[in-house]
Amino acid sequence: MRRIGLVAALSILVVVICVLLARRFLVSRLSVPAPIQAPVSAEEMHRTWIESVSSTLAAFDQHQDARAARDALVKLMVTKDDKEIHLNLVLAFQAFLDGNKNAAVLLRRARQLFSSRK
Repeated sequence: MRRIGLVAALSILVVVICVLLARRFLVSRLSVPAPIQAPVSAEEMHRTWIESVSSTLAAFDQHQDARAARDALVKLMVTKDDKEIHLNLVLAFQAFLDGNKNAAVLLRRARQLFSSRK
């Protein structure tokens, strides 16, 4: 009698393992890949960047929230031509967060660079 119970328990365990392995295999095979997005042209990326940075700077001027400005900038995609200006903007807002006494000067310079790139 004990043997039958042991065999039944082992059989159930084997079935459960097989079901879990089959489920894992099927889920990985049936998952739908994310749609491929069309590449964005450098001109479109630059135009979006200009709009987003302008909006971020306007929001900063209104609310003086350096963290929100920095976080918004960090999320943006940037062309290679805009990288240096973008980095200057991010670092200027980080300077505010770090309590750097030159933060306002850094932001003014970064804004001037940004204005020249529009």
